[in-house]
Amino acid sequence: MKARTPVLQLLAIAALLATIVLSGCADISGGVRCIPPPMTLTPRAATAGATVTLSADGAKCQAGSGRHYQVTIRGVLEQRRLGEVTPASDGSFQFPFAIPGDLPAGSYEVVVSGSALDDCTPAPNESCAQYSTVLTIEDTTTGQQ
Repeated sequence: MKARTPVLQLLAIAALLATIVLSGCADISGGVRCIPPPMTLTPRAATAGATVTLSADGAKCQAGSGRHYQVTIRGVLEQRRLGEVTPASDGSFQFPFAIPGDLPAGSYEVVVSGSALDDCTPAPNESCAQYSTVLTIEDTTTGQQ
């Protein structure tokens, strides 16, 4: 009997920790955890000045209702605001944008803020999830990054 008590306590602690971790960085819509769907970038690689489209399909909850997402491109030494997109109530959106013409070739993150992933108050030494995808800017002379 005594061996069961520590196991039950450990299971209760694990369940509590899982609840805290899983609910910390997402909307709760009617008790349902709401995380925005993965984003896609088409094409994923292009030259500076080209137009690409950032998009996401809908979620199974009201992920976008009343939101306005800010879209930013970030590199090691660069960060530029690309604009704002208003998602549909299910969180879906399409955002075509021109890659700034003066960005050097390399790998960049296209980051969306204002999504349900931003709705968290992290504990000390923790952070919120980031809603992003990778864009490769190719060199116009070689076609490589």
